[in-house]
Amino acid sequence: MLQRMVRAVSRSERGAAAVEMALVLPLLVVLGLGAAELARTIWQYQVVTKGVRDGVRYLTRVPVTCAGGVGTFNDGNDPIVAENLVKSGTKTSSTPILPTYADADFDIVVTCNDDEDLGEVRLIRMTVVFPFDELFAGFLGLSDLTFNITHEQIHVGE
Repeated sequence: MLQRMVRAVSRSERGAAAVEMALVLPLLVVLGLGAAELARTIWQYQVVTKGVRDGVRYLTRVPVTCAGGVGTFNDGNDPIVAENLVKSGTKTSSTPILPTYADADFDIVVTCNDDEDLGEVRLIRMTVVFPFDELFAGFLGLSDLTFNITHEQIHVGE
């Protein structure tokens, strides 16, 4: 009788789908969270890259004075306006697009080079270093990711 019950249970396929789902579900959840976090990473990178381009584009149009190969902005508020363009998309300080912009480091450098054919060439370079705003990265073991985005353009002046 015991042998008959063991054979009946071993041939039964009831619950097989539940066991398979229990084995596969954790992998599917990790893959789904990873895909969502990768999409957010690419989105944040693109937002900041566009912002840095806009900030540098703004600075290429403001007056700059060169002395000894180093340039300075005539109006000290111009770098602040450029940072606001990167952070919020507006010239005035407002709500930042990304919450991690509070921890962002901005470096704006103006270099002045003399060229025989072109004359004085002024380059504006902005570098932004900021931490990635993670949702699931810590859970997936990908925390402490930082972006370092640099853009450089020639100054054309007003």
